Amino acid sequence: VPGMTGHSLVPMAALESGLTFEQLVLEILRGCDVA
Repeated sequence: VPGMTGHSLVPMAALESGLTFEQLVLEILRGCDVA
């Protein structure tokens, strides 16, 4: 997925705010509206 590699800014920003990559992915999935 673009923007979700180890060198991407989104995971780096999440890490700076205290979220691991796994926690970031779970937060993204929680925000999905799946019907």
